[in-house]
Amino acid sequence: MIKFVASDLDGTLLLNGAQGLDTHVYDLVERMHERGILFAAASGRQYANMKRMFGPVWDKMLFISENGGVALYKDRAIHKSVIPRNLMLKLSHEIMASKDCELLLCGQEACYLLPGRGAYTDWILSTVRNTVAVLDAPEQVNEDIVKVSLYVHGDGIAAVAADFSGWSRYFNVAISGKEWVDFNLSTKGSVIRMLRDKLGLERDEMMAFGDNFNDEHMLLAVEHSYTMEHASPPVRRMSKHHCARVESVLETLLAGHPGFTGAARFETLL
Repeated sequence: MIKFVASDLDGTLLLNGAQGLDTHVYDLVERMHERGILFAAASGRQYANMKRMFGPVWDKMLFISENGGVALYKDRAIHKSVIPRNLMLKLSHEIMASKDCELLLCGQEACYLLPGRGAYTDWILSTVRNTVAVLDAPEQVNEDIVKVSLYVHGDGIAAVAADFSGWSRYFNVAISGKEWVDFNLSTKGSVIRMLRDKLGLERDEMMAFGDNFNDEHMLLAVEHSYTMEHASPPVRRMSKHHCARVESVLETLLAGHPGFTGAARFETLL
């Protein structure tokens, strides 16, 4: 019996560049909650952005934000992996010195960027709609940072990721979407394994959906793993199953799910 479901957002629940959810997703989250299934949105996005996106059902689910840097339940952090400041600053300056790259620093409450080239800054502020502060230097950040992100102009993300691969001695380094490389101390998967132990779940009681390399650890942490049909072949090989839409799989799950009384127990443990 499935008791926990995690899903990535961009490229998974959000298709074709969408910045908002189909309202049908709210119904699915509500119905999972009623049956005792804990649903988690697991994304590289910041918590404030994700909370706004799930609007009417945000308090009936869990959020794994910043690719595993922070996990929150009803506004309370149940996991936070802080990057040491000296390491954050060293990586930040290397990104700033790299051609065609932009720096984004992510904390629990906000993200921080330096004035970017072209439409990059406007895109973060107006389209992605993050809670953002624009700074002159990374040294001005006062909040703990849980993720360092590198944005690549153009189509050279594979080469840039290779150039920064040496940072894997300190971080989990993963391509996230078509333009981003993320540096985290924890991953979506490590958070899900923590939740598995904390909630007393078995692998075969857990399901997850993803579409990119930053979802690998999450997909490996559960028994019922799905990647999107449009994902690249290397990503598709990370999971046991594939699907065109997350909503269709969840409808099938709910149609045959008898429900159980674990939701109250989960609230107590979280």
